[in-house]
Amino acid sequence: MPKVPDSVALTWPVGPHYLRWVDGKGVHAWARYKIKSANWYRAALVIAVEEAGDLDRYVGVQMALDGALGSLCAAVDAAGWGLLEAVERVGRVADSDRASHERGNWESAFELARGATVALSCESVVVEALAGSGSLSPEGWLAQLRMVRDQAVRHNVLMRRFSVDQSRPGRFIEVPGLGQRRPVEYLKSVRKQVGVLVELLLDDIDMLVEPRALAAEAERAGSSRPRQLPDLSARAGMDRPS
Repeated sequence: MPKVPDSVALTWPVGPHYLRWVDGKGVHAWARYKIKSANWYRAALVIAVEEAGDLDRYVGVQMALDGALGSLCAAVDAAGWGLLEAVERVGRVADSDRASHERGNWESAFELARGATVALSCESVVVEALAGSGSLSPEGWLAQLRMVRDQAVRHNVLMRRFSVDQSRPGRFIEVPGLGQRRPVEYLKSVRKQVGVLVELLLDDIDMLVEPRALAAEAERAGSSRPRQLPDLSARAGMDRPS
């Protein structure tokens, strides 16, 4: 077995402030920061594999894999949390009642939005991404990603496949409902899906927050005729992907 180095030189970021590292503020900045963190961990995984010469269960490989999986899931969770809070504000949910809405439960956000006659353009995309959640073989890519992340918390998810036919040997991740995937390629693919979903969630947050900002601006200006707020349900309907 070839000797594997104990370390490799990586550029660990210190500055700038994360708000200047990404576009946006608040939940937008935090969700996008998580995605850029996932990018960094995936790049670190590539470097570690190249240095080791093998995708084996080395410390650096495991750390980079854990970081990428955790950051990708966290990006969606952050945007989803922000969406639920925005829907609660639009639905005028009392602070004392907000604890009753399970954080991370997408249906809570969708039910509140429907009750406020607001159509969220992200709903069908989220439902599809989470298809089969709770099963051992989910169809939705986000449900699959979360299962891999949860499994990585409990045990090593890298498995070796030996070539007994024409298949390529090596180390793979067994993605529930999807099968064996090469880690670097899988992370690249799911990173694109996370990016699309997160931006869709952030767009819906903007759609919910904008009318409140207009109303606050009119009130500060002391206008006797407040601006007419846009029809949220009509706007969301136009934004809904076909």
